[in-house]
Formats: sequence, structure tokens, C-alpha cells
Amino acid sequence: MSSSLHALGYDVYRKSVEISDADGLTSAKIGRVSAAYQGMFKIAAVEGEFLGKPSGRLRHSAERRDELPAVGDWVVFRREGPDSQGLIERVLPRKSKFSRKQAGVVTEEQIVAANIDHVLIVMALNRDFNLKRLERYLLTAWDSGAQPLIVLTKADLCPDPEEWASEAESIAFGTPVIVTSALDGRGLDELAR
Repeated sequence: MSSSLHALGYDVYRKSVEISDADGLTSAKIGRVSAAYQGMFKIAAVEGEFLGKPSGRLRHSAERRDELPAVGDWVVFRREGPDSQGLIERVLPRKSKFSRKQAGVVTEEQIVAANIDHVLIVMALNRDFNLKRLERYLLTAWDSGAQPLIVLTKADLCPDPEEWASEAESIAFGTPVIVTSALDGRGLDELAR
């Protein structure tokens, strides 16, 4: 395993999902999708970053959109040379996925990000603070399989930030709540950890 795959989190990912030799990993190249553009994907791998697209076989075998690559996915790819595009042959199993329902005639799941460890839910302690919205975001984060963290910002603009933090904790069911202020530095050390 290269140090660049290690830096992308491959060793942690590999311990969290079951991958077998049937996944074709003995001689395959592995990369991680770092961005998505209209059917094209930026892949980070040992060779560096390059663009790639799903193979015809992968597109044809995918019955749903969520079976195609998404940002954060680990993929098996092949590439003809250093200046060529990658061809994504397979998406490896996801350990988590952050998704939403895609609007349209047929409601379909749209994967926003995959294989994430933490979801930061950031909300300002001003007129934008909304407990119901925070609750919806928490439910989405818990459904993803990632660990949520609530970050309440602009504490310096709020007369009683601890009261608002207490409200957030009342619906958080143990999810950490960190009160921060970029102006006075409150909570930034805790957030950095």
C-alpha cells in the first residue's frame, strides 16, 4: 500500500468493510473519487489525480444511480497511460453514505458523499438558529452511518450561547455540541481535536 493511499484513508477503510479477492484487488489499481462532474470523476491514486469515467460495463450493470461512483468512494480502475483517462471498473463497498432524495418524477437516492467518518452540522447562534432544522440535519447525519458533531458558531454575537447549546443538546441524544467564536477563539481548540 502506498503512502498516498494511506493518506487518503485506505487502511482505515479496509478495516471497516469486508473486501475479498473476488473484488479483483490483487492486481487492480485503487483510487478514491475526490470530485464529480457530469459523468466524469476526479480520482486520487498512487499516480496522482486524474479524470476518469465509469466503464460501459459498470454503467450498464448499475440498476440505480446510487450504484455508480460518488465523491468519497473507493474505486477499482484501469488506465492506459499517464496522460489517459481512468476507466472505473467497480465501486468498492461503502462504509457510510450521506444521501438525499433527488427531486423529479421518480424519487431516487442521490449520494452526496461516501465513506465519511464525521459530519459537522454548523449553525450560527443568530436569527438563523432553528432547532427543527438542526433535528432534520441530525437525522440525515445519523442515517449516513457517520458520526455527527454539532458546531454552533458566532457565540460572540449571542447574549446567552449556553442556553442555545442546551437547546441543541436536548435533541442531540449524546451528539457532541461545540460552541465556537472566530472572534474570541472560544471552542476552536475543542473543534480542532
